[in-house]
Amino acid sequence: MILANQEQTVLPNKKSKESKVIPLKIESLTSISVLIPVYNYNATKLVTMLHNYYFDEKLDIEIICCDDGSTQFLEENKQLSKLPHCTYFRSKRNKGRSQTRNFLAQKATKEYLLFLDCDVLPKNVSFFHRYINAILEGKEVVFGGWEYSVTPREQNLRWLFGIYREALPLEERIKDPYRSSFTSNILIKRNIFNSIRFESSLTEYGYEDYLFIKNLERRNIPVHHISNEIYHFIEDHSSEYLKKTNRAIENLVYLHDYNFLDMKESKLGKMYTKLNVLKASLLVDTFYKVFRKGMERNLTSYKPSLFVFDLYRISYFCNQMAKEKNLKKR
Repeated sequence: MILANQEQTVLPNKKSKESKVIPLKIESLTSISVLIPVYNYNATKLVTMLHNYYFDEKLDIEIICCDDGSTQFLEENKQLSKLPHCTYFRSKRNKGRSQTRNFLAQKATKEYLLFLDCDVLPKNVSFFHRYINAILEGKEVVFGGWEYSVTPREQNLRWLFGIYREALPLEERIKDPYRSSFTSNILIKRNIFNSIRFESSLTEYGYEDYLFIKNLERRNIPVHHISNEIYHFIEDHSSEYLKKTNRAIENLVYLHDYNFLDMKESKLGKMYTKLNVLKASLLVDTFYKVFRKGMERNLTSYKPSLFVFDLYRISYFCNQMAKEKNLKKR
């Protein structure tokens, strides 16, 4: 369960034991819209693979891709519109993952929506069949899981965080189904999605998926977990992932500040509340200012520490909360 880069990936072999074919339980025309937001990534490998390995006459499936104002791989991704069952849209400006996913859902015509990020590949040959069987069992929201396939050439922070915090085995995921779910490789009935949708005011990276899953939990809509993993590819260097982490934490501060999330509804919010009770949140803010460069050196090194990453995140959260409080005093 480790990572890979795109060029090293071996497509699932239909004869391999790991990718054994799971037959449909009954003849079914259950319909699925596969929705793929694209940003500065060549999505042709994923979409071509979906066609070559997973389409057959028993499946009523469409693929809809939307490029979110990319500056790279424009010509490559334009070719997606030439594939059968595939529609390709392109936004002239970057609107963010929330608005792009909402747009894709608006364009979908099928009963169920399957969200996939563009930097993934399905692990199982029976990828669609496993989701359709879950639908036939009456499940309306289903998460298939993540994996990382090959050790990267260089151990970076994103890879380390992924294998220890995200790529959980099925038996671990089902113990805490909401906290261990993500919005890539999630299947959801369209009418349920339309009753929640992604928060469109979030235009930067981070926590839009967490808020979406939290809204499912608030409405007591169960998220079912199955073994139908995708391989997630790591393209981010550690320095770039740190920038994304900062943007995500800034989003989280916004969500708390505007009451989209209560402080008790996020790990960082809970920790911040405890620090406030102890009159220590400003001390942790000072810790960030003093030790930021040292933490960043560790986190962008060949052997980053997840403990240091946890310290970095809570101290940056305290820093941003202090800034927000100071702005309100003016």
